[in-house]
Amino acid sequence: MDDAHLIMLMATLRTGICLFCASVLLTRRSDKTLFRPLGLLFLCQGLTEVPGLVIPAPATDNQFAVVHYFEVALMMPDLISPFLLWWYVWELTREDGHQAIPRKWQHFTPLVIGLCLIALVLFIPPSLLQSDVEFPGTLAPQVIAGILALLGLNLLMTGLVITYLVLVIRRLARHQKRLKDIFASTENRELRWIWLIILWSVFYVLFDVTGFVSTFFDDAIPAGRAFWLDLLEEVTLIGLIWVIGIWGLRQRPAFALVQAPNQDRQPEVRQPKYENSALDDVQSSRIATKINSAMQNDLLYRNPNLSLFDLSKHIGASSHYVSQTLNTKLHATFFDYVNSWRIKDALKQLTTTDETVLMIAYDVGFNSRSSFYKAFKRETGKTPMQIKT
Repeated sequence: MDDAHLIMLMATLRTGICLFCASVLLTRRSDKTLFRPLGLLFLCQGLTEVPGLVIPAPATDNQFAVVHYFEVALMMPDLISPFLLWWYVWELTREDGHQAIPRKWQHFTPLVIGLCLIALVLFIPPSLLQSDVEFPGTLAPQVIAGILALLGLNLLMTGLVITYLVLVIRRLARHQKRLKDIFASTENRELRWIWLIILWSVFYVLFDVTGFVSTFFDDAIPAGRAFWLDLLEEVTLIGLIWVIGIWGLRQRPAFALVQAPNQDRQPEVRQPKYENSALDDVQSSRIATKINSAMQNDLLYRNPNLSLFDLSKHIGASSHYVSQTLNTKLHATFFDYVNSWRIKDALKQLTTTDETVLMIAYDVGFNSRSSFYKAFKRETGKTPMQIKT
């Protein structure tokens, strides 16, 4: 098998995975709003390879022109893909199921610019893009405009990928902080796999830029090295798509299992925090006393799935007031506060009982050994085994 056939095989595999995942996601009857952007993302990625698979090796100028025009037209899915990834992360991390994407029109502006650039790219004669054809000494103005548009289109694509990766990172960081305001255990809600996707995407952008440069400067990268770069890019992209497909099908929104009254929900963006709250210092002190009593007397922290709304219901106070009291009166997030009680209980059991570390971890409310060790080390500076021995 020669180099070209190997690259074609990898592209075929990638297209098959994308179209299969797209068909599974877009035909799901449950969680349609969550899976729609992910399904469209796979569909876009699958469509980009269709021209090369339909006519793998154009034998005539007409065939080459057909492939060229198809490839130019299918640059649009590449422009949409970064937005679709961000849209999927938005759906995963939003609290209110009816919350619309803010300033949605701004996301369509790059697509309009991309359409204009794609129209200009069509002015490039397909014959000039063949590797065995040299550029003439003088080019028509429309051809020059097409070449500049192609450069601008690739810059736009790279800029969109970088921009939406930044937006995804900001969204995930805000989500991580929000989780600690609501949940005592954040396992399976932290979306760590998306951080891996971000890192993987950065590598892909680097490979994509290198490949684009090599098409304009044939002498800059030796042929053998260019092949390995193409192969590495394909492997990276297949791995990226595979991870998104596997985790995307099994991931659920972090707040999907939280049942809270609509009137008790806190707004996702609060600037400045608690500015308009009616909670005074006397009420805050009373709520703080109830919170401490719920932990000390009722051992509420031992509930591994404890949430802010569970605590609010238990003490008969608004979740917004409970959150405000935790932050301003007890000076801790809900996550840190509950886990501090769990560690206190674990310390007592480690020094007074013969139970195993794992049994103690589960008994005080942790869902896993790793989360227990991490919280214990952060709280005490030692490991549970150092205390037990």
